[in-house]
Amino acid sequence: MALIVVSTTPSCSEGESSAPTPLTREQATLMADVLYRNRESGGATFTLSTPLGPEGGTLTLFGEVDWVGHHGHAIVTTSEPIDDPLTEVWWSLQNVFERRPSLDEDLIDLGVAMTASVIERPVDLERRRIDQLIALIIALAAEQPENAELILQTEGSAFLRLDELRGVDVEVLRYGERSIYWVDPTSGRLLRFEGTDESRTFPIVVDLLETGERDILVDIALQVLAFDDLPNDVTARLTTSP
Repeated sequence: MALIVVSTTPSCSEGESSAPTPLTREQATLMADVLYRNRESGGATFTLSTPLGPEGGTLTLFGEVDWVGHHGHAIVTTSEPIDDPLTEVWWSLQNVFERRPSLDEDLIDLGVAMTASVIERPVDLERRRIDQLIALIIALAAEQPENAELILQTEGSAFLRLDELRGVDVEVLRYGERSIYWVDPTSGRLLRFEGTDESRTFPIVVDLLETGERDILVDIALQVLAFDDLPNDVTARLTTSP
């Protein structure tokens, strides 16, 4: 599986600024292995941060991903209030489970739910931004190493700088013009990924905090409702995410 290809805008850093330089073969090999190392680790705890929209604000996900089983879970927060906010999300390759507490009372009054619930729906990468963010998190793991020679030959691939992240010395490396990886050269671990959404409008930063196997299940205390079984006046409130 190839490395993720999404365009990036470099973030501010405490590292020394300098012009990008060509990758060494050692650096290309480090990049080639980094997503495979994620897959081998089993999973990770992560944070994802991206602008909420053109008007400002921040959308944040804090959660866990199981790269082997392709499942995940995250708490979703926004710095600005929005209608019917998504507060928690679970996912698999095929489905997304959304927790929206503002809908509980209406769903119970309509007789659709007996208690607090989550809404299950198919993944929709074309219309739902939260699904695009989830897809990026899933794609931060690969079942085999990348081709280091391909990375070296890709225009824009470069060593950007040495830096420090959460007390760890890292190399900040770019694949093409589109993906930036903050890598611990000692362990080979990816500590941060920088990119943008599919529209190349909003920057995205994903920090991988801890790695290891994860067992992720939807909260059994919540009733699971199928999106297609909801009344139209409810689904009309859920046409966008988050």
